[in-house]
Amino acid sequence: MVHQQRSQGRLSPSGDTEDIEKSGEEVARLLAPRLAHFAGVARTEHVTRAAQEMRVPQSTLSRALVRLEQDLGVDLFARRGRTVSLTPAGRTFLA
Repeated sequence: MVHQQRSQGRLSPSGDTEDIEKSGEEVARLLAPRLAHFAGVARTEHVTRAAQEMRVPQSTLSRALVRLEQDLGVDLFARRGRTVSLTPAGRTFLA
């Protein structure tokens, strides 16, 4: 059985930073919507209202926030029903 190397071509043979910049741009592109969701909820302190303003389903917005918190390993919001407030970590992240 022969294994094919799937990562071939991802790193440049010259070792320059072009590929690192591309991967950074890709990460930024993927994170941009999640960061916008975070900022919208932080501004309104209300998930449903933020979802309406951003024209996304409330459930999508809620799941995106939970995923962001899980990825960061910290609670960004203190939840009280539909109202949320930033935790100290959330205020730091917003800044």
